[in-house]
Amino acid sequence: MTEAQRESLCALIRRAGAHARALRDAGLQVDKKARQDFVSQADLAVEQEIKGWLQAHFPEEGFLGEESGFEGDDQTVWVLDPVDGTTNFILGMDYWCISLARVCGASCRSASFTPRSR
Repeated sequence: MTEAQRESLCALIRRAGAHARALRDAGLQVDKKARQDFVSQADLAVEQEIKGWLQAHFPEEGFLGEESGFEGDDQTVWVLDPVDGTTNFILGMDYWCISLARVCGASCRSASFTPRSR
């Protein structure tokens, strides 16, 4: 990953966090995936936004999203939890983040962004 790609990805994650906050502030649509497991419209929107960017910039790499599942190559995989802490998020608490990792064999690089703290 080039420095320009890294900076662009960081900016994307900050925008996605702001988008999630805006969706929550406007009133979220929340669905139940399973008992005690929820998905909000922000989970889906953030995942779609980040997944689209990753597929455009790293089309040869796989993607595993909490909401959309796995697709692509399994040699190098991006792993995303678009709203890590969905229950806190939908309850209006600030204890949530966007978690993203890039796994290549035994090597893993990860980042999390907590929109509340910017």
